[in-house]
Amino acid sequence: MKFTPNKPEERREADVTVDAGLAPGVYRFRLEVVGAQSGRKSKPMEVLVRVHGRIPIPIPGPIPIPGPIIIDR
Repeated sequence: MKFTPNKPEERREADVTVDAGLAPGVYRFRLEVVGAQSGRKSKPMEVLVRVHGRIPIPIPGPIPIPGPIIIDR
């Protein structure tokens, strides 16, 4: 599911798979459950989520392995 800031999303399923396309920043998510038969709403639950940008991790190059020491006499 792709979330758009300030746009409510309604779903019938309880599971949500979140698209990784949100820009870095702080987002407030609010969950409110509505009873399928009664139509009653739960008390809203809010949470703040901080999305971080990608941080490149440097990969070191090959490490040379010294060979045997040969002494020529």
